[in-house]
Amino acid sequence: MKKKILSIVLILSLSLCVLSSCSNEKDTTGSTAANPTNSAATGTAAISRETILAEPEASADLFKFTEVEGGVSITSYTGKLSILSIPKQLEGKPVVSIGENAIANHDELAGVLVPAGVSSIKTTAFGNNPALKIVIFSDGLKEVGDYVFVNCPNLEEVSFPESLEAIGEVFASNKNLKTVNIPSGVKSISSGAFYYTGITSIAWPAAVSEIKSLTFAGCEALEKITIPDSVTAIADNAFEKAANVTIVASSGSYAAQYASEKGIKFEAA
Repeated sequence: MKKKILSIVLILSLSLCVLSSCSNEKDTTGSTAANPTNSAATGTAAISRETILAEPEASADLFKFTEVEGGVSITSYTGKLSILSIPKQLEGKPVVSIGENAIANHDELAGVLVPAGVSSIKTTAFGNNPALKIVIFSDGLKEVGDYVFVNCPNLEEVSFPESLEAIGEVFASNKNLKTVNIPSGVKSISSGAFYYTGITSIAWPAAVSEIKSLTFAGCEALEKITIPDSVTAIADNAFEKAANVTIVASSGSYAAQYASEKGIKFEAA
């Protein structure tokens, strides 16, 4: 219930956010760039990793930003592109962050490429994008905040770079999410990170020693998770309502003991 209430509040905040802006943000939009559209895709069926990677950078005129340490943080996007390749720079300054709600509330947006150098994705940055299907993050990303993809029901694939270190409660209730990688360098994963998603298999990173509360709860499609020996704590409800999962781990490991105690299927690595 608490998660449902929080999700409702977040969705409402996304709608309100587009009506206001920070007083210190810079506006790069101009009268000659009135919400252009690209012709790379006319629907989500045409979206693929290849079409996203081939898309040229979007015009800087479509973004507002604020200056932050090391570069700029995008605060809003006004375009109508089905595929969005975020620019590496705005007014000669590197884009280092995607701010809260910055690319939210776009019905037509189906694919996104976040460029190298962006290190931080803030809360609900891509929220309430109903057609969003594939998101590709590039090298340099360090942290992804909570509810980044809230109310993105068609999200299927997210690709993270090896530079990623921290994952918040990113994917809660993205039920169509099937493909996501956890880079080996990740050091922190929040509780509920994959709550009620459609992932089918995943490998837990060795640097994260705990699988927290509700991390994979409701993941009915999850068939296999590989857990390294470095994991020494798993919450009682980490796999609640994930009845089809098999834990793959070393015999005698904490994960093997946990599987036995919880009646979860086990496969020796």
